[in-house]
Amino acid sequence: MSPADRTAHDLIDKRRHQTARCLQDLEHFLEQVIVTDETEPVSVTASGPSEPGHTSGRGLQPGAGSELRYRAWLAALVMVLEAELKNYTALLEELHPAPAAVELKGSVLNRFKQRLTQRYGFHHLVRSQIWRDLRGLYQIRTSLLHDAGQLESLSPRKRSLVVAFCAQHGTPGLNGDALVIDRETCQAGLVLVRRFLSEIYAEAERLCAADG
Repeated sequence: MSPADRTAHDLIDKRRHQTARCLQDLEHFLEQVIVTDETEPVSVTASGPSEPGHTSGRGLQPGAGSELRYRAWLAALVMVLEAELKNYTALLEELHPAPAAVELKGSVLNRFKQRLTQRYGFHHLVRSQIWRDLRGLYQIRTSLLHDAGQLESLSPRKRSLVVAFCAQHGTPGLNGDALVIDRETCQAGLVLVRRFLSEIYAEAERLCAADG
């Protein structure tokens, strides 16, 4: 391995470990939320336990404080994801500078996709199931922040992203037309984000190895 290759590997490895520590901190925070959830009284509701896409019957539901904590945690997860995507692209551009073909526009996720495809040719990453799931998670977070988790105001395309995520992961549930965020939603999101970040750092390693 040449000195330049060694430097690139070290930079990628350092950034990857920083990302892992950040996600580990988030995981510990989620564990604390779950402990609080388990000690909080539940309420009996007429709508019953939540299921992906539908809720019916009569059952026990977590308190309002419980779901608010899970919503806040999920929003924090996507904020961390956005920061990590920005850090990753800055690292990639440092290691493998590439001119922008066009002005990058849209959300953090869309701009990241444009960078991957237009500058580095990582088309396979944004055609995968994990990318589709990531878009669904991103839309769930956006719906929570801007529409209080209500799906009725979403366009058919955006709603389809949420529905596809629910079908793929079995969470979140729906209470009428409102998203029900619980520990399973958060855990699924964490697994998804951790897996995607692991994959893109592996891709950075392959790109730098090919340059060598």
